[in-house]
Amino acid sequence: IRWARYQHTVATDEELHDWFSAEPEAGIGIVCGRVSRLMVLDFDDASEASEFRHLFPDLIHTLVVRSGTRGLPHFYFRLPMGKVVPTAAYGRVDVRGEGSYVVAPPTRIGSMAWTVEYDAPIRKVTEYDLRRIMGFVISRKVVESRPFEPATLTIQREASEFRHIMS
Repeated sequence: IRWARYQHTVATDEELHDWFSAEPEAGIGIVCGRVSRLMVLDFDDASEASEFRHLFPDLIHTLVVRSGTRGLPHFYFRLPMGKVVPTAAYGRVDVRGEGSYVVAPPTRIGSMAWTVEYDAPIRKVTEYDLRRIMGFVISRKVVESRPFEPATLTIQREASEFRHIMS
């Protein structure tokens, strides 16, 4: 299904019925961003997910889905009304926000299955919570490093009037 339209409008019950009647085994994608007020932290590294859990025990009581691709957690958060969070990759954790979607349970693709890891209502985050979450993910940003290549320096000596007088 072409989903760009659903970044701005919610699918109707009739559309959902038609889609799943035609393809009962179809996977489920949930559009993030302003239309759903949904933001999802998508971890690509188990140690980063563990660190998030350790640092923010108050924020982890939300719906958590185990991804089918890596088997790592997706933490779901409900954004404040009118708040827009862009989608971005920050090293080994991605923020799924405006312009993106997440695959959701009970989707199965081959041997991969998306499952609920922690079944709780989606946590409504405050501006303060959001600053904490974004501070964490931004601190994980991988900075591209390049091998050190010493610059070739050319030193030109010019005789100034001052040097000329002093010599």
